[in-house]
Amino acid sequence: MKQAPAPPRRPRIAVVGSVDASREYEPPLSATDQVRAACHDLGRELALAGYDLVVFADDEHYVETLVARGYAAASAPDSRIIAHPPRHQDYAPVLPEGSRVRVTTIRDTGAEWEVPYYRTLFEVDGIVLAGGGRSTRVTGVVALAHGVPVV
Repeated sequence: MKQAPAPPRRPRIAVVGSVDASREYEPPLSATDQVRAACHDLGRELALAGYDLVVFADDEHYVETLVARGYAAASAPDSRIIAHPPRHQDYAPVLPEGSRVRVTTIRDTGAEWEVPYYRTLFEVDGIVLAGGGRSTRVTGVVALAHGVPVV
């Protein structure tokens, strides 16, 4: 019996950054409420456009959490969040009731977060940066150096 071909891999977009109002940013981050709403809208649009979403943490201060909520709320067919939580942490997002998003968690067993985090950047088709600090900046530099599109 002939096996059906595997479906084509959907493009993957990583989201990185933070909008923690208690943190100092250089340059200063402004309009955090608008950033939060934009992240939710971005997540919805990524889901509707057929992208998979790559995230690293589930915390209110990180933009990926906000984007993931909008992504899950769109409940688009075949939507998938691929989570790479650091250092044995769980990824347990609060999904809206009725969401059809599939969550795949890829666990790292290493003692540090940096190596698997930066390695994952080479597996994505694009990266969205918002707010954030030093690691967000380094993410952009590494991605650009390797030809990964950055917004």
